[in-house]
Amino acid sequence: MKRNFFPTIIFFIFFVGILKAQTPVSISDLKKHVYVLASDSLEGRRAGSRGGEKATNYILSEFEGMKLQLKGENGLDCFSIESKKKPSQSSFFVSGNYHARLGNDYMPFLNSYCGSLSSGVVFVGYGIQEEFYNDYEKVDVNGKWVMIFRGKPKSDKFPLETSKYDYKIRKALENGAFGILFVAPDYSDQQEDIDNSWADARLHYSQKEVLLLKIKRAVADSLLSGQAFLNVEKLTAICEKGETPCSFDLEINLDATVSFDDNDLQACNIIGFLEGSDSRFKNEIIVLGAHRDHLGIAKKGVDKQADIFHGADDNASGTAGLIELAKVFSNLPERPKRSILFISFDAEEMGLIGSMEFLKNLPDGLQSSQIKAMINLDMIGRYQTGGLEIIGSNSSKEGTELVKKYAKKTSMNAKIISHSDFFYASDHANFYLKEIPVFFFFTGIHDDYHQITDTAEKIDYDDMKKILDVVYLLTDDLANRKKNLQFKRIN
Repeated sequence: MKRNFFPTIIFFIFFVGILKAQTPVSISDLKKHVYVLASDSLEGRRAGSRGGEKATNYILSEFEGMKLQLKGENGLDCFSIESKKKPSQSSFFVSGNYHARLGNDYMPFLNSYCGSLSSGVVFVGYGIQEEFYNDYEKVDVNGKWVMIFRGKPKSDKFPLETSKYDYKIRKALENGAFGILFVAPDYSDQQEDIDNSWADARLHYSQKEVLLLKIKRAVADSLLSGQAFLNVEKLTAICEKGETPCSFDLEINLDATVSFDDNDLQACNIIGFLEGSDSRFKNEIIVLGAHRDHLGIAKKGVDKQADIFHGADDNASGTAGLIELAKVFSNLPERPKRSILFISFDAEEMGLIGSMEFLKNLPDGLQSSQIKAMINLDMIGRYQTGGLEIIGSNSSKEGTELVKKYAKKTSMNAKIISHSDFFYASDHANFYLKEIPVFFFFTGIHDDYHQITDTAEKIDYDDMKKILDVVYLLTDDLANRKKNLQFKRIN
């Protein structure tokens, strides 16, 4: 009897396709990495800290067990960062006869610009600027101080993003403000703490001439004293409805100076290199990156226990994915044609410093022109909350079709986002500015973002694995394709 092999061939091709879409990424290993990196013992992995050093040693030990060349000094590419840990007593804050006290009444953010500003003050509510609502519409803040409520109005029409410091700072800068005063509205759930921190401002604000301060409500009330019957309590009641902007000029002048007693810290990128197998392409490089640092430890509470910013999603999740993909690629029976750099970036939370330093001082004679694409994994652990967002694929002519293709192949429901307020908020942005095509994998902002509640048990490990299947297929394509992607500027 003559046998028909055609269905068998079709099945074989289909089966091989399924296998390639499912990488040998280990869910149990992903979970192990996140639990280690987000543990209390790593103390929030702040760059330059003891916990940050522990995270470095853990990832380096993982890389050392793989078939990777370690770049820099045994895998470490270190640099100094200016850590403004202590505001200088030469800082001051004066309005008329009112003198605020550093540490008691106000505190500069650690990434504030060092300098002075003597200018008028404008209250701009929650500092929100959207198509449906604009706190800046009827006021002129150019060159002035703006006073902004922390958080957002109670109305659900305002997305969570509008409550974040980086959003408010970006909007203030876009409208020309030179100084920002953050004050907590008069809600019982809005703490009035003025602890200095790196906050949520990561877009190189420290390189811009903008002063960033937290002030207490009593300070705000003093600045508002010239406005009849207005104080923080009454403004909160007016602004919380979010129906119309409650912005106005305070018609006062504020003279303030911010300076710091600097203390340099050392941070290190960790770099593993997998050399390409093709003599024509091995000098071309695909970068797969994820930052490992987070916010460290908050102040001691009344129970004398440290509040640790665990950073399980941000970004132990991306770091775990980086480790596992490095393991997958280094164990392939045949290496990709192009070379791959696996980079664990440091000091991202301090202003994307690790990726900026990497591109400024490339190790071992590498050139930025060799880098043909960059894939960034930052916060990929909460698929069930925000879904998968792939941002920046339109930075190349071919990128969007590629990610659509591989998301479909792995049955991942991915939102392909051409532009986002978060585009410049992670390490891929520095590569884009070098005209390198980028892909940013992200599962969105959630209520635990930059909170001590971002813990390992909340991560969606099964979905993380599926996201990494997409990343693997994309990386494999970029490392083996005949032609490199064509960079395209995002409008």
